[in-house]
Amino acid sequence: TVYLRTIPVDPRDIFRGDYVTLSYEISQFDNIPYEYIPFLSSEGHADKISGKQIYVVLEMDSTGIATARYKTLIRPEGEKLYITGTIKEYEQPFAIEYGIESYFVPEGTGKELERIRGRSLFVEVVIDKQGAAVIRGVKTSDELLL
Repeated sequence: TVYLRTIPVDPRDIFRGDYVTLSYEISQFDNIPYEYIPFLSSEGHADKISGKQIYVVLEMDSTGIATARYKTLIRPEGEKLYITGTIKEYEQPFAIEYGIESYFVPEGTGKELERIRGRSLFVEVVIDKQGAAVIRGVKTSDELLL
């Protein structure tokens, strides 16, 4: 189990039905060394990169919060903790999706999440050996420190 830090999403658009739309710091596609992304030129232009599988090697701090150590298009053999995603081209810059961008909430609990949406939100995620992730829950920074 690891915790992933979310990044702010437009609060007017965060709730759509019975789920919360999530975005993660590790989904950002900026500051990636070009040697890890051979599809990018030295000017940073993409060449058929959308839809490619990407592996994000994670490191955890003492509280269990995971951050991206590096990103690569080659399965990171020998690395114990990584998450597998897909590069999506919505607009520049590119983003990475992991299949955990929606969190379905039990009926009647949306108001509670709406109340805490201004605070730092962390998603508890279980990642298997192939890098596939499943959401286990959502916590605020206050709950994480307890």
